[in-house]
Amino acid sequence: MTIDCAGYSITYATAGASNNYGVYSNKRNTTVRNCNITQGNIAGVSKIAIYLDGSIGGGNSTIINNNITSFSNNIYILYGGSNAIINNTIYNIGGDNGIYIFDSSFNKIDGNNITTVSIPSVG
Repeated sequence: MTIDCAGYSITYATAGASNNYGVYSNKRNTTVRNCNITQGNIAGVSKIAIYLDGSIGGGNSTIINNNITSFSNNIYILYGGSNAIINNTIYNIGGDNGIYIFDSSFNKIDGNNITTVSIPSVG
């Protein structure tokens, strides 16, 4: 599966519900490239800009040349190895992970610009 946004945008989680993803794939050889991915609403939990779920057979995927802005995890890889995360601009406003990889080996992370800004709790 290939998603080439050619500079167009994906805005996800606009309603504030939980468990929203900009791009979700559980397939091998997924490519996400040239996208502007933005989280639309800060309310709710478990919002991920790009989620590669290898627990069902994913892996060997590429995330390249994207601009990602999120209040939660920007790129989340669960299981499934041999992925490449290359030349992305990642801006995380919520203090979560720019890139989170769990139980996945042989991944390549190269040339990314990652900024994480923590927002303190008030109240």
